[in-house]
Order: sequence, then structure tokens, then C-alpha cells
Amino acid sequence: MRAESGCHAAASTRDNWYETSFREDYLLVYRHRDEAAAERELGALLDFLGLPPGSRVLDACCGTGRHSVVLARRGYCVVGVDLSEVLLTRAQAKSSGLPVRFVRQDVRKLDVGGDYDAVFNLFTSFGYFSDADNQRALCRMARALRPGGIFVLDYLNPAYVRNTLVPHSVRTVDGARIEETRTIVDTPMPRVEKAIVVTDSRGTRTYRESVRLYTPEEMARLFQNAGLRIRHWFGDYTLAPYEEAASPRMIVVAERMGSGAPAGGSGAGRDEGDRGGNGS
Repeated sequence: MRAESGCHAAASTRDNWYETSFREDYLLVYRHRDEAAAERELGALLDFLGLPPGSRVLDACCGTGRHSVVLARRGYCVVGVDLSEVLLTRAQAKSSGLPVRFVRQDVRKLDVGGDYDAVFNLFTSFGYFSDADNQRALCRMARALRPGGIFVLDYLNPAYVRNTLVPHSVRTVDGARIEETRTIVDTPMPRVEKAIVVTDSRGTRTYRESVRLYTPEEMARLFQNAGLRIRHWFGDYTLAPYEEAASPRMIVVAERMGSGAPAGGSGAGRDEGDRGGNGS
């Protein structure tokens, strides 16, 4: 089965793990992912993109809004979208006085208007669904852009994950024991799976995460089907060139093709776009 199901493919997500995993315990498990980390993750990228102040920016799958806050402080008009009420409540609390608003929506049904200058999907907030629904989500994000608008995907690098996966870890945060078990499942489609067990005075809760592992070739086809032309591939937050075997991240910068372009676009193979930071 190929990853290029097309923007109108039928939905087939069978496991809604993402509806239960992004709640109060998520804030505990990922406490180390804060606004300071978001600034490090976005700093070089925003300098490279050079978006003018006042640009309309969409933070798709914004979570607690840590990236939305950084974008708003840069002077952009930001809309953050997420499915989790818990995370959006936290986002609202930390963004008071900033030019940002938050909307609860499923990214596969994204409907927040169009003509955004840039859309960001960060911290591996892509690949949660079936191939058909992942394509649908990407198409929805692309359609929120004005023609020529910029799309940025910050995604894990599958080869790096395979080479560096830590199968098991245990840590303690605020008296809670957090045990994480990680595996890679290759059938029917490659995914990295994580089981999370949180134990504290209230008892034990179990969660899971599951992310599709898309190769660069598969990712390029998804972008092509969404009408996105890839311009740059980066391998980390310093914008080092992407190297499939060694880069810790797969950061893709693309632009929306003109409104008259077919959904499949043209020429969006893996090697389209500059692999470093100094291309056109």
C-alpha cells in the first residue's frame, strides 16, 4: 500500500489513542517540553523564513500552545488548533495579552478560514492516523494557506528513530513514576509505538502513542497530493542539511502551489528542494 491515497481518500482510522492520551498526565510526561524549548526549536527556522510582522500564522495541532506563544511574541497573528480541551485550556492560560486565539478542531476537518501566510505542524504532530487520514489532514492544512504560503512540518526522522530507539525507560516527576516502552511495528504499515504507564498516589494509568514512520519518498508524495511544493529539507533545529541515516529530525519547508494547480502538483519527488539552508 502506498502513502499517496489522495486528498479525497476515505477515512479509515481504527485506533483513536490520541483522544485519550493528551490530557492531564500528558502535561506531566512532557513537562520538559516548555516555551524555552519551543524558542530553541523555532528560532533558527523563523529567522530563515523571514516572515514579516503581522503575518497570519496557523499552528496546527498546537497542544499547550508553547509554539503559538513564541510565534505571537514574534509579532505574528496566530491561530492555534488542537483536539484536546485539556491542552487548549493550558494554552489559553499562558497566552493572555498576546495576538493568538485557540480553536478546538480535529485537524482532519480543519476549518479556520484560508489565506494564512504560514502553517506550522510541529513536534511530530503528524502521522497519528491511517494513511488516508494523514493525507486528509495534510490537505486540510495546505488548503488553509494562500497560494505561495509556507508550510512547515517538523517530524521525526524514521531512520534515526530505528537506529536510536530506547526500548524502555523509567523516571520520576513530582512523585509520579513514569514508565515508557517503545517498539517499532512494521506491519501493516511501519509505526513507532509507545506505551506509557503513570503511577502515583491516585493509582496507575496507561496510555499509548502511535506514529506512522514515513520515508522521505512517502512524505514527498503526501506533500505532492496536497498541492505543496517542497523547497527545503532540514535535519535538525539548527537547519543542518537533512541526512536520512543520521539526522534527528525531518523538517520540511514547502509552499502551496497556485489555486489552479492540480491536487497532485508536479515534480515533488524526494529530491525536490534544497537539502540545506541556502537554496532558492
